[in-house]
Amino acid sequence: MAYKILILGDYGVGKTSLYNYYKERAPEAEEKPALKLKLLELNRRIDGEEITVHLCDIPAKEFTTANKTKLYQKTVGALILFDISRPDTFRHALFWIEELMNYNGFGKVPIALLGNKTDIRYSSERVLNPIDAQQFIYRLNRSANKEKIESSFHEMSTKEAKGLLSILDKLIKAIIAHNVEKK
Repeated sequence: MAYKILILGDYGVGKTSLYNYYKERAPEAEEKPALKLKLLELNRRIDGEEITVHLCDIPAKEFTTANKTKLYQKTVGALILFDISRPDTFRHALFWIEELMNYNGFGKVPIALLGNKTDIRYSSERVLNPIDAQQFIYRLNRSANKEKIESSFHEMSTKEAKGLLSILDKLIKAIIAHNVEKK
């Protein structure tokens, strides 16, 4: 079984950089030909089991109303990025979550909310407080409590590239737990 995970977020938040990180550093990552999106197939070992992940980076120009259902269809989780130096991208994360839940065919699914560009935390005057994102995820998890969906928040930097594979693994574990609960 393969799990489809999207990388979502506003323009310039680091989606393609994150995709490229996984493409270059994940063991056995293989880019697959696909129309209208970049598709990376990854094999991850989670709790002793081999899991296949289809990680998708969708170019912004493809997000037309006609394409949404097709692009989001069968997505079981997402990495949703925002730029910590651009608070508007954090506020817009809710839009990406709603889009995902409305068009994926499953409703609520686990997400990893990622505050990117921590490498500029001390050089920028407009930096989002991580407590805001932690509270957002807390409220999201409480609202999804009946479905037992566990979403998470992480700060990261695609430039420094620390812990990005473990973030993906944590999301995969949440997806597996959610799918087990659904059965």
